[in-house]
Amino acid sequence: QQLQQEETSLNSLDPKYIYRDFSHIQPSHSTNNEQLEPAPRTLPAKLNSMLSDSSLSDIITWLPHGRSWRILDRDRFTHEVLPKYFEHSNFNSFVRLVNAWG
Repeated sequence: QQLQQEETSLNSLDPKYIYRDFSHIQPSHSTNNEQLEPAPRTLPAKLNSMLSDSSLSDIITWLPHGRSWRILDRDRFTHEVLPKYFEHSNFNSFVRLVNAWG
């Protein structure tokens, strides 16, 4: 009976997080209807929108494993991308915002 209780308690320990690899999933191409939607407001939503925009792939892109991203051209990111998604073009402010999200 005690063995059954231990097995039951071990089986009830489900993992909190399940890793899913998105590195092989191709981004969907936006349609004209999607471009009319208001800009996302949270940082993760803005980052997702930036990283999904194929016209920005030479400025900001996912790394090959698909678990992180990288800014390839800091100057273009600061002058072209930040003003489009944020109300500023201050790269250091963007870095602080990203670090605050952890």
